[in-house]
Amino acid sequence: MQARWVVVVAVVAALVGGGTWIGVAVSDDGGVRRIADRVAVPSGWELEDEELTRGAGLCLQLSGFGHPCPSVTRTYSAPPTLDDAAFRGILDRSDLVLRQTGSCTPADGAGLELTCGAEGSDERFTVRVSYTTPYSGSKDGSLRVSVTPAARPR
Repeated sequence: MQARWVVVVAVVAALVGGGTWIGVAVSDDGGVRRIADRVAVPSGWELEDEELTRGAGLCLQLSGFGHPCPSVTRTYSAPPTLDDAAFRGILDRSDLVLRQTGSCTPADGAGLELTCGAEGSDERFTVRVSYTTPYSGSKDGSLRVSVTPAARPR
């Protein structure tokens, strides 16, 4: 009879402990928000959306499905135009090393929509920052900050 209670207590303890570990592992953002906070988004640019995928301790991402985990993507409202100097200023004020990958200045005769970007990475994360001019019918541009796990060598 006493051995049965020991088994019951051990099983309950294992379930509670395992459930707690899974809960913590799945809810952990792995520091992606702290990395995204290091991008110097100008004051007055409002956060419109944040997509956070948690799971730093337990990531069950299936190939081709869902977001990499942990990851965060933030979208901010931005002015309708942004030149290279202003975009470079955002990158330079950020507490990250980001290299610009496209021009924010449209070529003569270019279409209405323009995207410029920057990218950087460390051993854990890749950070991408991009600015897009307003879509048709919108008065604001958008700045997007994305932090995803760095690609691992194969």
